[in-house]
Amino acid sequence: MVKREGIFEIPFFMVRNLIGVKALLNREERTFIFDTGAQLPVLNTEYMDVKNMPARGDIEPGPGNLGVLRAQDGLITLSMGQITKEYSQIPATNLNYLREEMQTDEEIYGLMGYDFFTGYDLLFDYENKKITFVKNNLTGEFIKDELGRGNLTTIPFNYRLHIPVIEAKIGERSYEFGVDCGAETNLFDRNLFEELREHLDNITEDNLVGVYNAQPVVKRAVLRRLEVSSKIFENMLTVFSELAAFMPGINLNIDGFLGYEFLSKQKTFISYSRREIVLVEG
Repeated sequence: MVKREGIFEIPFFMVRNLIGVKALLNREERTFIFDTGAQLPVLNTEYMDVKNMPARGDIEPGPGNLGVLRAQDGLITLSMGQITKEYSQIPATNLNYLREEMQTDEEIYGLMGYDFFTGYDLLFDYENKKITFVKNNLTGEFIKDELGRGNLTTIPFNYRLHIPVIEAKIGERSYEFGVDCGAETNLFDRNLFEELREHLDNITEDNLVGVYNAQPVVKRAVLRRLEVSSKIFENMLTVFSELAAFMPGINLNIDGFLGYEFLSKQKTFISYSRREIVLVEG
């Protein structure tokens, strides 16, 4: 893999089916969940009072359980690989539920959202546990030189805000799904449950907790088959829930999200600049 200015790799580890990364927060190495569905980075208020972190009292109320942290003395700095971003304000909430839900001892200091890596396209490689960041102007060269030897399936997408949305087929019907590495299973609108019941196995009920609000009882199931372009995905864990609770006040007008169950089955290159997702096999 070519490494140079504008192309770099970040290793990751799995926090259940989410991506854990190390980044510098105000010059201190911390653990974050890498979450392309989050529009901005989000800090965990549980750690506001530790070294080089802003004071807890600087947080103002925001939507749902989310607040807004305003830097009082200097800027909030995040660094990872070749990227450094400074923020005068940043969303914040208590993310300790993630440690409990994921049964991890990692101290999760926040979510690393889309705004942090704006200007880069991403190659997800779950088998080797690494993300390759490619500056937009180098994407064509990268696909030719680094991905061209594989079997490539190219899927065009449209944007809903910052989220890539692709078309997928279940049975004889087509649906629109956002692609989000912050979804540890498929996350479908609860209104689709009865419509898709004949395509589901192992249906159960569970509670679900998100950044914005706790969810009531939701349905979990295994989706037997989903088709994206020419590729077939089978036996995908899927949750049916109220999508609006994850992005209050925002209607993306989509049917759900594809996350780990989609991205981890092969190397997946998301080109935000070209509006296409490239599935890489071989």
